[in-house]
Amino acid sequence: MARQNKITIKSLIAAVLIVQFVALAIIVGFTLVQLDARRHDYIILNMSGKLRVISEVLLKQSENYDANAPRDYDTYNRDLRFYHRDLKDLIAQYDSIITDFVNRQLSDVSYTTGKEDIICTWDKSSRSQLQTTAATWEQFRQQVIRELGEDSTAPRLEAAAEYIIQDGKKLIWSSNALADSFRQMMEGKLMEIRLLNQAGLVVSSFIAITIFWLLISKVFRSLNITVNGVNRIAQGKLDHKVAGSDFGELQQLSSDFNNLSQRLSSLFRLTQRINKATNLDDTLRFVYEEFKDFHPIDWVGVLIPTPNLEKINLHRVY
Repeated sequence: MARQNKITIKSLIAAVLIVQFVALAIIVGFTLVQLDARRHDYIILNMSGKLRVISEVLLKQSENYDANAPRDYDTYNRDLRFYHRDLKDLIAQYDSIITDFVNRQLSDVSYTTGKEDIICTWDKSSRSQLQTTAATWEQFRQQVIRELGEDSTAPRLEAAAEYIIQDGKKLIWSSNALADSFRQMMEGKLMEIRLLNQAGLVVSSFIAITIFWLLISKVFRSLNITVNGVNRIAQGKLDHKVAGSDFGELQQLSSDFNNLSQRLSSLFRLTQRINKATNLDDTLRFVYEEFKDFHPIDWVGVLIPTPNLEKINLHRVY
């Protein structure tokens, strides 16, 4: 029963492999989850950067238009094809991005079809700034539409340009604040991932050191003790006993070698005592005393058959 309670080398190696596999699975799983989350993070940063660019382009184009306002119908019609078209496109792009942010969905992703939910944990600062930027944009968009007027064929481009020049910097500031808030949020997440990776490295190193220590202190040490014991027995020191081990296989090996050395020692002692015996009675006594280590016996004797082999006589007994 005691032998069954011993740890086997196979079980130790299996436990080490299981621990390594579990640690590797946790690290790989965590990395895959974080990579998937970071995919949307970079898209969000890119989209918030687009808001910054769109707001700056709106202001720049409006300033250029106001500085070169048309004074005849030909120039006005030209600006309808360029400035008005660009103005509507920029407003549509800004509105689409800010709407996606508010709804936590993405539509400007080339490898997807339709909407895709944003996988991102928004911090308090980002949520607050997003609400502020969305409100600023909605007020700005509605006012631009009012300045353009209800007649889509003859919009008031100059009035819209003047309003954009007046409040455009406010939109730029709000867009920049949103982009900076998102950037700080992503940097904070990267710092958390870095800290978690460092913690994972420390834990992995601790597991590796522990496994190495177990192998050195348990397996290799027990193997060295067993091998040294076997070498001493092989050198003729048959009275040496191999120390027991914490592992079932090595314990069985030590027990078998100890039994073998005990039997060999008994045989050598028997040979030596027989050589020292001066008569047959002493020899029988030595055989009886030493042979009990091999098999339980009640007596030993010398049997001599008669010449015709019809009988066997007990010549001596001990």
